[in-house]
Amino acid sequence: MANFLVDPHRFVPAGFHVLEPWGADERLARMYVTAATAPPKRHESWAIAQVVPRPEDAEIDQVLNQVHDHIEQHLHWDVVSFAESAVGLGLFRMADSAIRDLLVAQPPHDLGHGRMLSFVRHDEGENFRATVYTRLSWIMMLNLPFDYHTEEFIHDSVAKFGKMRGWIRDDQEPARTLVRCAYGGARDIPRSIVIREPQRYGGTVVSWTVPLYILSSEAADNLPGDESPETDNGNPHPQFFVGPIPPHDSWVPPQHDNWENWNNEIADDNNMAHGGWDEPQQQQAPVQQ
Repeated sequence: MANFLVDPHRFVPAGFHVLEPWGADERLARMYVTAATAPPKRHESWAIAQVVPRPEDAEIDQVLNQVHDHIEQHLHWDVVSFAESAVGLGLFRMADSAIRDLLVAQPPHDLGHGRMLSFVRHDEGENFRATVYTRLSWIMMLNLPFDYHTEEFIHDSVAKFGKMRGWIRDDQEPARTLVRCAYGGARDIPRSIVIREPQRYGGTVVSWTVPLYILSSEAADNLPGDESPETDNGNPHPQFFVGPIPPHDSWVPPQHDNWENWNNEIADDNNMAHGGWDEPQQQQAPVQQ
């Protein structure tokens, strides 16, 4: 998780307000959600402009336009669009991903007034962090309603605390659901999950409580060893026997204890291939006088 300053009021739609209703002080500080797969990259022309120190709220629009002019007039790249960002100063869309990467590779620029400008990719801003799954376990769910025995729902349930690695689809025990998952620590796994299903009208919902149990635990980072160093002779797969590799045309058939009988056995096998009869001899055409 990343801790950083943010001003949500600049992004609230007209007519709405940021509320802190009763009980808001007990809201969870964070909740993890793990994607089933990484989404395809469809926004590789976007970059985040970072200005240090960050301008005051009254100056943000002015500095955004200053950054836009700097890109187009000094760096000579066209800006397709730009907008304020909650992380960094602004989001800038370039003509393509190649120009975006050139923009990101630029050294910091002096904007004047003691401000320095730099760029990062749109998904590598201040909220971008590394996290680690340290454990790999089998989890048992009990009495999960049959209609929720789907890979999509089980993944969504596990995504709140870890990454689903697999599950037993056709368990002989219908009351249990076995799921293999990676997670950060035992404290991340709740003792039960509550499934809420909304009804057609109003705010009434029905729910099912499903107990969770940890059945195994192992380190998630059981990585293989490092690559082997290059050998002195350049051959990564040496022979088991000592001596040079014989040339291709020097192969001789293995010596049989009774070479003559071995050849006779081969001849018998060839005869069996013709139904036990000797191979028919091709007759020569009669010579005409």
